[in-house]
Amino acid sequence: MLCQIFYRYLQRLSQWVEGAIPTSADDVVAQADGTSGNLTINAVGAECNSFDMTNYTGTVTHDANITLTIYGDLFKFVPGMTYTVLDPGTSSLYFLSSTGTAESPTQITTAGKTSGYVIFDNVNNYFQLNDDITAYSIWLVGGYILANVNLTISVDEGSIAIEGSGILKNSGTDSTLTIKSVVDIIIQGNITSTSNKLNLILNSDSTGAGSGSISILTGSNIDTNGGDITIGGGSGTISAGSGFAIGSSGYGVYITNSTINANGGNIIINGQGYAISTLKYGVYILNTTTTSIATNGSGTINITANGRGTGGSNYGLYVKDGGVISTENGNLTVTATGGGATTGTSNHGVYITGTGSTIKTTGSGNLLVTGTGGNASGTGGSNYGVYVSNANGLQTTGTGNITVIGTGGHTSGSGTNNYGVYTYSVGASITACSDCNINITGTGGNSSSSGNHGVYVNMGSQISTTGTGAINIIATGGGITNSGSNYGLYVVSSSSTISAQDGDITITATGGGAGSGTNRYGVYVSTNSTIKTTGSGDLIVTGIGGGSYAGVIISVANGFQTTSTGNITINTDFLSLNQTSNINCAGLLTIALHTPSLTINVSNGFIFLYGAANISYLTYASLQIGNSSQTGTTTVDARSTWTKPITFAHSASSGSISIAGAQTNTSSFTFAGPTTLSADITASALTISSGTFDAGAGTTIQLTGDFSNSGTFTPNQSTVTLASGTHIITGATEFYNLTLNPSNTITFPASATQTITNTFSCTGTAGNTITINSSSAGTKANLSKASGSISCDYLALTDSNATGGATWNAGSHSTNVSNNSGWVFDITAPTTTATATSGGSSYTFGNWAVANVIITLSCSDGAGVGCDSSYPKYCTDTTNTCNPATAGTIYTTSITISDEGTTYIRYYSQDTIPNTESVSSQIIKIDKITPIISNTSNSLGYLTNTQTATITWTTNEASSTQVEYGFTNSYGSTTTETDTTTRVTSHTVEIPLAPCQLYHLRVISKDQATNQATGDNFTIQTQCASGGNASQVFSNSNNNQEISQQDPRITLMQKIIELLKEMIRILMQKKGLV
Repeated sequence: MLCQIFYRYLQRLSQWVEGAIPTSADDVVAQADGTSGNLTINAVGAECNSFDMTNYTGTVTHDANITLTIYGDLFKFVPGMTYTVLDPGTSSLYFLSSTGTAESPTQITTAGKTSGYVIFDNVNNYFQLNDDITAYSIWLVGGYILANVNLTISVDEGSIAIEGSGILKNSGTDSTLTIKSVVDIIIQGNITSTSNKLNLILNSDSTGAGSGSISILTGSNIDTNGGDITIGGGSGTISAGSGFAIGSSGYGVYITNSTINANGGNIIINGQGYAISTLKYGVYILNTTTTSIATNGSGTINITANGRGTGGSNYGLYVKDGGVISTENGNLTVTATGGGATTGTSNHGVYITGTGSTIKTTGSGNLLVTGTGGNASGTGGSNYGVYVSNANGLQTTGTGNITVIGTGGHTSGSGTNNYGVYTYSVGASITACSDCNINITGTGGNSSSSGNHGVYVNMGSQISTTGTGAINIIATGGGITNSGSNYGLYVVSSSSTISAQDGDITITATGGGAGSGTNRYGVYVSTNSTIKTTGSGDLIVTGIGGGSYAGVIISVANGFQTTSTGNITINTDFLSLNQTSNINCAGLLTIALHTPSLTINVSNGFIFLYGAANISYLTYASLQIGNSSQTGTTTVDARSTWTKPITFAHSASSGSISIAGAQTNTSSFTFAGPTTLSADITASALTISSGTFDAGAGTTIQLTGDFSNSGTFTPNQSTVTLASGTHIITGATEFYNLTLNPSNTITFPASATQTITNTFSCTGTAGNTITINSSSAGTKANLSKASGSISCDYLALTDSNATGGATWNAGSHSTNVSNNSGWVFDITAPTTTATATSGGSSYTFGNWAVANVIITLSCSDGAGVGCDSSYPKYCTDTTNTCNPATAGTIYTTSITISDEGTTYIRYYSQDTIPNTESVSSQIIKIDKITPIISNTSNSLGYLTNTQTATITWTTNEASSTQVEYGFTNSYGSTTTETDTTTRVTSHTVEIPLAPCQLYHLRVISKDQATNQATGDNFTIQTQCASGGNASQVFSNSNNNQEISQQDPRITLMQKIIELLKEMIRILMQKKGLV
């Protein structure tokens, strides 16, 4: 019953009726003249069709335990009236209208009056709230509340529950709906807009008392049509990270099996778990059917979640079993901190688990997740900053980047295994879209126990991007006091992978721990796991070990790898490897010190940093040791054989590279930084990219390929040899000795000058020409030598300028192709002239000499470059076969041939080109000894008028035949010299003699050198005409004494007569009468 209420029935004439009892069909209307009195609602089951207090200025008192049910389409309070609720928890307004439609809804105006318990019901009804409503508690059981204007629905003591059809904006311009509760807000219905934007604010704990959660339960759908969604709490303004919904017994914000979509608007969610016990999550996203928090377009999502509680498993943000948080082009930001204390474990900042659970952006929006593990000072461990245990837990699928910052729990506690960022289980992943970047910063907790890793990728989980997307990881192990086994980055077990394609992976990892803690590694990759790029991306790792422990330790094949063209750079003071291909680099592998002032030693197949790394465990296309920051010394002190390009790099300001052992490389060496060479280098190519390269005296650099100098080459007394092949020379270099081997093509840099201070060797061979040209056709490259004569041959020269003052002889077989200067092209060999004397007279070669032969050689090059000072060269032999080029003697003074017989002299010269003369030869014949005559005999034949004497003798060598004869020992007659063509050793001469005469005779023989032997004088007495045999007289005397032999047939008278005749003849001969 309504007491003291003034009413009228709509169908009657207007009049006030005191004491009447309205029914559900009655409209309660205040008098227009303002004469209505005060009203009290005190009847159990009070009801009316409508309640209109227009112009009312009195007081309406609502008794306790009384519910006023309004069935019609109007409820109106006005500002001038007073509404007093005696018991807010039981003084209820129950709107049960069934006549409100979307076009003509039930009109409710509260005029700022605070109600008790307000209930909206009837599934088909539409309630239009024309102004803010404040009540002790509000429950939407059924139907729609229309929010077409700015509207605040608030409760000042109890909770708000939105169920049924929910809240709908279906007309009007953009509006804002604020739902406020001093405690909890429960939504298990819809809040949507079909007309412009509806900005939604869910504000629990509105007085800031520290208790007021927000739950959006199964079946709920919030769609603000582009309006912002703000979910939080507190008495102030809610913004990102400020103003939290605080769990009154459990979670701060709980969303399950519901969809929240701002459709381009921004979403803010701030949640904080209950302060006591376990499982007090800041924000809990649970899905068993479909749970999605999303916006599209440029809308952003910002979630701040703090777990609390005093035990374990108090997560900041917990996304489970398929829950999805998603933006499109707007950024998605999560900041979450785990709770817990004392012995509580697993107080994670962000925990994503279960199939389908994900936090992602689908367009250009970036994803930023920051998580901090809880239990700051307790003993419970395993408090992770960010924990992903499912596929695509964190992902971008459009063009957005991912940033993850995780800090393990404990700032001073003692629990173990407080990881900064932890991915766990097969397929669990942080995955960026193609061409998108991933940035991860992980810091292990500062526990005094072990296992506080910065970033831990475990059990087949993955961090990956594709395309040009890059991955940047900063991982720092935690741990205090004597804590150990706190790795910066730990990748282990079941093919766990960090992978990029064409983007770089950059890792800076620092081992944690302190004091006597052990195994404080910077980066540790083990058990079938890998960090890799699969395209052109590089892998750059800086590993810093704690204490004396490894900065980088790899105990699995392909722990670091680039599978296509990427490079790998490792900066660490201690690299630990244990098997073949621990590091497998398709491109350039660089190993350098993290602490630049330390030393690197390469010796016997190991790279010694703080520890020893076996080079055979490295696979690479090329290797660089050191970098431009290194100020300590790099020493390569043992003979090493390399098969790939090697670079030694160093700072230009301090320290140096020392090559103390001979190095051989079938590929190339590059030196970047000050380098001292004290042993030989053999390689395909050598590059000095910076600094001074100091080649030690006596060292040899032999190259089959290029020589590039962008620094300073100090040659000392070294030799650079360009072996057969193709060579490109860059830079301007001073060489001591420069040797160009045959079958070479050398391209010198155009306009630059190569200076040679000692020798320049450039002699090719037939079929193995040395080609010299310039890097720019038509522009000369310069070769300079200050003095001396350079002799080359078999060159093909183009665009070459020879200068400096030396004589540059190209050689007789060289080709002046085009545009050369300074070269001398002399193709004519010099001429060597031989002359001789013997016994003071000119000697003709080939004739016999009876004395030593003195030979003079002289070289003449005519108008050429001149004879080489080491020529002529000659040799002598008896067979005319000696080779003066190999067995010859340099001619310095006249040559004396003294041996008897035939001697050959062979000789030639060359000029400084060198043009080489053909070998010439001359014959020298010497016979100094006269023949020896023996066995001289004669016989006298008898004729009538003449007599013939036959003279015979022998000689000890072949000689000619001749006899002198006459009547005295001066002879006067000589036979013709015979046997001169073919000389003989047995001689015979027949001489016709006058009868009855005494002849003197002497035999003569000359050998081939005309050495003349003369026999002793002897005589022959021819017969007289009377016949008979003449006496034979033989004398070996050279005077007139005769030795006679008496012929018994000759009388004494005859003898006297013959003697007288002889005397007369002699006298007449002297007087010229004969």
